[in-house]
Amino acid sequence: SERIRVYSLVLNDTIEERILGRLYKRIRVFQESIGDLEAILGDEISKLQREVFQAQLTPEQEEEKAEATLMSIEFKRTEMESFQENQDRLMGQDIIFQQQFDEMKDGGKFVSDAEIRALVDEFIKEACPTSSLRARKGNIFTLRTTRDLQGLVLRTDRSGRYPPAIMAPLREKMRNAQGFPVTFDGELALQRPLLELINLQHPLVQAAREHFELDSEVLPLLRLGSAKAKTVNPDLTGEYGFFIYHIRGTGVERLSSLVPIIIDLETGRRVEYVETDLMSSLQGANFENHIPSGFDWRELEALSRDYFGAHRDFLQTEMETRNNAVIDTRIAGLRQTSTARVNRWRETLERVKETNIRRMRRAQISNEEIRLQSEIDELESKRGVDVSGSLVLAGYIKYDQAAAMLSSE
Repeated sequence: SERIRVYSLVLNDTIEERILGRLYKRIRVFQESIGDLEAILGDEISKLQREVFQAQLTPEQEEEKAEATLMSIEFKRTEMESFQENQDRLMGQDIIFQQQFDEMKDGGKFVSDAEIRALVDEFIKEACPTSSLRARKGNIFTLRTTRDLQGLVLRTDRSGRYPPAIMAPLREKMRNAQGFPVTFDGELALQRPLLELINLQHPLVQAAREHFELDSEVLPLLRLGSAKAKTVNPDLTGEYGFFIYHIRGTGVERLSSLVPIIIDLETGRRVEYVETDLMSSLQGANFENHIPSGFDWRELEALSRDYFGAHRDFLQTEMETRNNAVIDTRIAGLRQTSTARVNRWRETLERVKETNIRRMRRAQISNEEIRLQSEIDELESKRGVDVSGSLVLAGYIKYDQAAAMLSSE
């Protein structure tokens, strides 16, 4: 139909007229297509109606509620429009992201909840021995904080790093002299929201990082140098020296990863198939203070540096290829998004006759070309890649044969 009439019948001087009518007018719900906003709009309006009907509000309070709802709707609409504009830039990168994630997951190159717990436990014992972290059942712990630990945790928020919604409840919990329940398990925290989840971004972990002067991306796996692990793979059994390097790369995407170098103590050779297992093995290994004598550990470390240097050169080439692929994908996405914008503006030029609108559209097209070239130039400047690394941990690990697990159907 060329013309559609929409009638909304409301009584004079009712909530519908005072609040919803003004709200719909501001959103231009009868003039514009709201598209995917429809579901969000319905939820927000229903919430507003419940709040207004269930409370005795003054006209000023009603207006405040309506204004808050309007801001929420407009914010969500802006988010949706931004996503729709930039989604083309993300297309094609999902394969790269999945490959990187799989590599980290399979190689154990991520910070596990066990490692975060070990870091927090060591931090408390060393820096704040009057505080305590006591294990309970099923990955639940009781954290009791005294003033010294509270001060270190609160100090991490000195620049307003964390929102009040995080810090205010945490302050209240830390004041409890009996302690409060915490977990390092994200899935458990989802099931039991009253548990305080201590993850990599938690203020307590940030305080531990600052105490140990750790790099923001890397946590120490251990402070001990000797570990024992069980394996059902007979090819892994043996004694090895391990040297873990923190490798960093700069480009359009930052690289920060842990790279293990494993040397067979019997042959003195690098054993790459053990390296793929080491990181996950360390997370579940038993630790000792015993490091076998009879081996020149300085010579082994020098040997590991040679191996790492070759690996770094290989990674530099690989990262350059991946870096260029990401840049090419982003530039293609930028061009596609920009072309869509310009085409819309050119369609407007063909339809309208008003001088001011035509002048505005021409200016937008010209500015878009400048903006596009500027963003492309910025991406092109990041073609160069630099990869470097440093040793962060070394030690000894022994793999003993474990009994294979049998299954039956």
